[in-house]
Amino acid sequence: MPEPYAGRMAAPMREDQELDLRIESLAYGGNGVARLNGFVVFVRRGLPGDVVRARVTKVKRNHAEALAVDVIEAGAPRVDAPCEHYPECGGCRFQDLAYEAQVAAKAEQVEDALRRIGRVADLPLEPIVPAESVFHYRNKLEYSFTQTPEGPALGFHRAGRWDEVLDIRRCWLTTDLGNAIREAARDWARAQELEAYDQGEHTGFLRHLVVREGRNTSQVLIQLVTAPGKLDTESFVAALTRFPEVRSIHWSINERPAEVTNLPTQLLHGDEAIEEELCGLRFRVRPNAFLQTNTAMAERLYGLAREYAELTGEESVYDLYCGIGTIGLTLAADALTVWGVDVSEESVACALENADLNGISN
Repeated sequence: MPEPYAGRMAAPMREDQELDLRIESLAYGGNGVARLNGFVVFVRRGLPGDVVRARVTKVKRNHAEALAVDVIEAGAPRVDAPCEHYPECGGCRFQDLAYEAQVAAKAEQVEDALRRIGRVADLPLEPIVPAESVFHYRNKLEYSFTQTPEGPALGFHRAGRWDEVLDIRRCWLTTDLGNAIREAARDWARAQELEAYDQGEHTGFLRHLVVREGRNTSQVLIQLVTAPGKLDTESFVAALTRFPEVRSIHWSINERPAEVTNLPTQLLHGDEAIEEELCGLRFRVRPNAFLQTNTAMAERLYGLAREYAELTGEESVYDLYCGIGTIGLTLAADALTVWGVDVSEESVACALENADLNGISN
């Protein structure tokens, strides 16, 4: 994050004004950083090295926000975005920026946070560990329902919009199975002639579909979120259990305007939880339990934590924000005791269950 504007003069721009700006870097959160007479402008869709025409959307005391509407001079290492929905879809931000440039930007953000904000001098930083897979890596997707002329559809919010959902035909974050399950849920909703929830009018029934995949176990958990109303549970279960990987189906009712999926659930089919395997251990995952969404890199991360901890068997390990216990339990064999702490009762219950599941008693 760049230093705030230190000048006392008024901001050198106004809302809706269009400016030509050179993008210097990426800020935490993904917006490009530009400056006009020293005044910081955070530019959505601005890539480092580009000169863009940007429309100012908000002006504050020490910075402004803008949206890149045209690239005047391309300087970023671009690649072709494979997804047909990019960049309209808000699910991805940088499909057209070379992954190596994304990695470099993240490394710069970490260094900036530690050195400038944290004021940690002379800190040795190791090279960033890149992802094994750039696409199809997420084990959890939360889709929103939207109403179209053909009936209900499922997708993600349009970039920068809270009130508009884009109908997704193929998502590059999930697997072929995940895409097929979403399409099956859409077809079921249309066959039932149900109506998607309208976030602006607060009308309609269908709100969200959550799909969780055990990437190392091929087990799938599904959670349907609706407004209060009647659900034909038999037809919903029948539509999704044609996939043998689907082991657990839940239903949640959201009575409030806020778009949330972390809700109490009613089990409609199968087991309460699915299982995932990480670092040679089995973990039960329920609808509201936290699990790192990139399974392969979670295993890499936990392996590095174990390596750097250099436990001798005499230490007590404190796993804060422990979730379902993944990090703590992977370290338990090398520690004297492990203590997991979390605000979520469901996560703690899962962590205790997972300790028993793996025969871990310390």
